Amino acid sequence: MLADAGFCRWLENLAKQGHELVVHGYYHQRTTRPAETWKQRFITQIYTQGEGEFYDLSWEEAGQLLARAKEDFRRLDAPAPSGFIAPAWLLSDGANDAVREAGFRYTTFLTGVKDYRATGNGLIPARSLVYSPRNRWRRTASLLYVSGLAKRLGEAPLMRLGLHPPDYAHANIWAQVRRVVGDALRNRTGTTYEDYVTRRHL
Repeated sequence: MLADAGFCRWLENLAKQGHELVVHGYYHQRTTRPAETWKQRFITQIYTQGEGEFYDLSWEEAGQLLARAKEDFRRLDAPAPSGFIAPAWLLSDGANDAVREAGFRYTTFLTGVKDYRATGNGLIPARSLVYSPRNRWRRTASLLYVSGLAKRLGEAPLMRLGLHPPDYAHANIWAQVRRVVGDALRNRTGTTYEDYVTRRHL
């Protein structure tokens, strides 16, 4: 990250405009390992295409990457991130402990937001609207999934939408995003994760 000065300036400008920066893994990639189980291969190679970096990291391995990420962010002219979001939302138990012990206030999963300051397991149920644009059948399935889930979440306290750069390359996805967000903002207020978890403790 730090080697790209333009990218760093872009992040700093986003923070100054009120956007929330988070740590989203470190390399965002998980290398294939020898003697993997069929479940490990499916989740890390087919489901995520090698993006499940924190899927099966130990506490120590995760802690080292988190320390490096926090040090990189300290060199930016921006607030220190309070949130950590694992690539593909895949976070081992050891890595989850490392995230909490590193001082992050929250993380997110596909099914909700985990508030590390809350009592109990701290999971706030809130399934994310998210797309998988990798090929045509995934895009079609994603559009159906988001359409149905958006309707089901109409009265839910928290609605989440996860977007990735490839999503913007597909006009039908972007058109649906605009509709879903427009409909949601008729009776909701946009917020950041940090503000949302902070308000729960006021």
